[in-house]
Amino acid sequence: MRYVIIGGSAAGISAVEAIRSVDRTSPIELFSNEGTPFYSRVLLSYYIAGAISKEELHFRPLEFFTENKVTAHLGQRVQSVLPDSKLIRTEDGKEYPFDKLLIATGSSPKILDIPGKDKKGVIVMRTIEHAQQIIDRLEGIKTACVLGGGLIGLRTGYALSLRGVKVKIIVKSSHVLSQMLDREAGEMIEARMREHGIEVRTGRDAVEILGKESVEGVTLDNGERINCQLVVIGKGVQPNVDCVSSTSIKVNEGIIADETMRTRAPDIYVAGDVAETYDISGETMGINAIWPCAFEQGRVAGLNMAGRKVKYGGSFRMNSLDFYGLLVISMGVTRPDGDKFQQVQRKTKDTYRKLVLKDGRIVGAILVGQVQKAGIIETLLKKKVNVSDTVPFLMSDRLNFADLLPLMRQNGEKFTEVEYRELTQRPMGLRTLKEKMKVIKVDQEKCTQCHTCGLWCGIEIGSVAKELNEAIHETPQPLPRVHVEGNNFPFHCRHCEIAPCIDACPNGTMRRDPATGLVYVNERTCIACWMCVMVCPFGIITPSSSHHVAVKCDRCRNMEYPICVDVCPTKALILEEREEGATWYGYAPSRGF
Repeated sequence: MRYVIIGGSAAGISAVEAIRSVDRTSPIELFSNEGTPFYSRVLLSYYIAGAISKEELHFRPLEFFTENKVTAHLGQRVQSVLPDSKLIRTEDGKEYPFDKLLIATGSSPKILDIPGKDKKGVIVMRTIEHAQQIIDRLEGIKTACVLGGGLIGLRTGYALSLRGVKVKIIVKSSHVLSQMLDREAGEMIEARMREHGIEVRTGRDAVEILGKESVEGVTLDNGERINCQLVVIGKGVQPNVDCVSSTSIKVNEGIIADETMRTRAPDIYVAGDVAETYDISGETMGINAIWPCAFEQGRVAGLNMAGRKVKYGGSFRMNSLDFYGLLVISMGVTRPDGDKFQQVQRKTKDTYRKLVLKDGRIVGAILVGQVQKAGIIETLLKKKVNVSDTVPFLMSDRLNFADLLPLMRQNGEKFTEVEYRELTQRPMGLRTLKEKMKVIKVDQEKCTQCHTCGLWCGIEIGSVAKELNEAIHETPQPLPRVHVEGNNFPFHCRHCEIAPCIDACPNGTMRRDPATGLVYVNERTCIACWMCVMVCPFGIITPSSSHHVAVKCDRCRNMEYPICVDVCPTKALILEEREEGATWYGYAPSRGF
């Protein structure tokens, strides 16, 4: 078997790992038009801001290709795919055969057709080269204009402001991030940016970029001139489909994929920003060009290429942001059109929460300020669970996965993964301890369900554990034998068999220890993008406001006394040590402890 992969970013690398999990010996050739491998596009704005180094952009080690026996053709653009003869042709005219092919060519920035677009200092932000061009020009930049209020433009503008550049953002629509947020959420972000000196102009568009050889300013559609030395264009992206344009492979907006990520051509698969797949929230075909989807699609494609039958359930748009400490997560349909949708909203001075429902199912959500437990909402959306009777609870500050167990058990056919089966097939009951262990007991008569334990568990635990044992973040330790009696205790990490937090993490901060199988957070490399928070199905990864990293509850590993027991105001949580053979009433997970 000869595998060929076109594309060396998230989808392509994920496919390599999936293939090698099944087939350790067959040759893999990977082609990438970029010369720098393994860098995360998600982190480019952090690089511009000076928050991370160039080396820290890598989400896989440089030895990856050697370790996985991959022949890498870096800086080689694939010009065309020849499905009938099972060949690909590169720009230099060379042809390479394949038995199984993955097209993971990604997307390119949309080019703004405007006079002056070719002047020095006009950058269409997408690649590491674009980011480096901005950094190299920083000393001569006092003011930068960002054309476009999308995610790429805003993140770049935010990064430049952290470098001391005066930033003006020109947005044609009525508010920023109009493709992922409604007006209420967008205006909250605009207000926060203005508080920190970023000027946001909505309802305006640039009509000309001024200057001789280099940028000197921008003219707006109302005739106003803005002087600047840098113009960043962030008008969205379009899929790279040119290599299949003259073939029988079906292309709509992107290359159409079936549930195995295969195209209409035999033995040719597609994944990532170029793939058009089923959109769960919109119930139609579409492209969701985001990092977690690319990784998941690459894995599904790679497994099917290697002969293991796996289905892709679809995707939906989701994004996480942090502007000057204002955390934002959005997913699915956020601006519904029509009377088939129900919108539930709650807004305070510093927070905003919105659920969009259709036929009792969540099809979209926006969380601003308070993003904890976002992954629970993401799971309910993905699983298409009817939540009609639990909407008030989902809108509350006390959202906890443990309280959703009855709903999950009612929809057991939708929760088939092993980490869920353990919960549905191993109900609370009498357990016999096979060895001496500690038990956290919940006194139901004293418990008022104030959720103080839940507040401290997950927000503070990462920093406390770090102070007690600095080494655990580089060398994770096995969890202590602590179990929970009662059903009010906050959930701990389930160490999912296929961990969505690892897929979502753009720089490898979320890791699985190969010896124990445990998922852990390396706080030293966490850059606080909150993508893990967005996808954690049990809601146990949360932003730490004090340390600005993602922290994950692992039942106070390496701590002599769990913090939840300390903070319980009614002393309803009690830590007891039970001898081997003792019986207790509770839930005992079967993996990872």
